[in-house]
Amino acid sequence: MMLESERLILRPWRPSDAEALYRCARSERVGPRAGWPVHTSVEMSAEVIRTVFSEPETWAVVRKGSAEPIGCVGLVPAAAHHYAGIAPGEREIGYWMGEEHWGRGYAPEAVGRLVVRCREELSVGRLWITLREENRNSRRVAEKCGFSLFDTVPNSDGGRMSVFVATSGKPAPRAGCRLNSRSRKDPAQANRAVRPVLIGMRGRRLP
Repeated sequence: MMLESERLILRPWRPSDAEALYRCARSERVGPRAGWPVHTSVEMSAEVIRTVFSEPETWAVVRKGSAEPIGCVGLVPAAAHHYAGIAPGEREIGYWMGEEHWGRGYAPEAVGRLVVRCREELSVGRLWITLREENRNSRRVAEKCGFSLFDTVPNSDGGRMSVFVATSGKPAPRAGCRLNSRSRKDPAQANRAVRPVLIGMRGRRLP
């Protein structure tokens, strides 16, 4: 199965994509911004394709007229959502693009296509995006795709995580998801309120 947009094809990852993935993921400006480690070998990239990128609704982003992936977009598995307030029937979207393809509108185009699939084909309810507070590029992508900032909370590495939601109306805070003033001062409370931000777009530790 493939998804198509104006300039892109979204398709499942293949074992033969390992070298292309490595060329993107070896950059220190890609993985760490998204919360996963730099790839150190083609073999590491091949393992990520075999395990992490084999999850359903994980798509290689490919330009039309090319066979080589330039990034990835997908749905985080429900059991690995990075924000504790995501309810059953709602999903989190993750995405990244290779550094040489930044600034060309590919990320919002890919995310936008997945949003259409979620709403028209998968009957997903509310959609979410979580990202590191300092990741301004990803924030712009979320905003271009109709997501609005809902919360900013601590993450597991001592930084801050911005939580964006796409909905017709801003959701009411849920118990155990939005941090109150006490939890912001108490790291133990914060850790109970927000699930740890795991390594990798799909919420699984990379090798």
